[in-house]
Amino acid sequence: MKALPYNSGAASAASQTLQARQPQGWRLVDFLLPITVILAFSDFGGALALPAGAAASASFESALRKLDETELAGIRKRDVKFVDAVYAPDVVMFPVYGPFKVEGLDRVREAWRSLYDTFAAITRCEWSERRYHASGPASAWMTCLWSLEGSNNDGQPLEMALRVTRQYERRRGRWVVVHEHLSAAMR
Repeated sequence: MKALPYNSGAASAASQTLQARQPQGWRLVDFLLPITVILAFSDFGGALALPAGAAASASFESALRKLDETELAGIRKRDVKFVDAVYAPDVVMFPVYGPFKVEGLDRVREAWRSLYDTFAAITRCEWSERRYHASGPASAWMTCLWSLEGSNNDGQPLEMALRVTRQYERRRGRWVVVHEHLSAAMR
């Protein structure tokens, strides 16, 4: 195939031929543009978009931190009421106490109760070194270290240092945890 100069009459004729061969009717852009506009201005579209820019990133992280603080407050009270506000109905969790793997809200509540059976009192419950990462338009994940201190039913002190990994999704306009993995380091 011979290359043609940009301004040649042959290039212009080839361009006109290509334009004449394009199918008439709907083009891909004619189909996608209205869908994009609808998603951009609907609540559903807002759920798909992560904020852009430094200020928006702070608000994104702020929303996830608020969700995490709801959980930490519940743990400090040794309560399971936070579960419905934090986790998705189809959550999968690898807890540190109780069953090896749990699925669903009822089983997650049981896992937290199992922890509370060990910790009769919780005196310190803190997450440090939190790192939030966007992994898609409505998906994010976080890692942190968890310090948990308290005592058992006999008053003996207990202390745990755990690693936490959480996967979040934005569903129906709110963030929820869809996966959580808790682990203790072998020492």
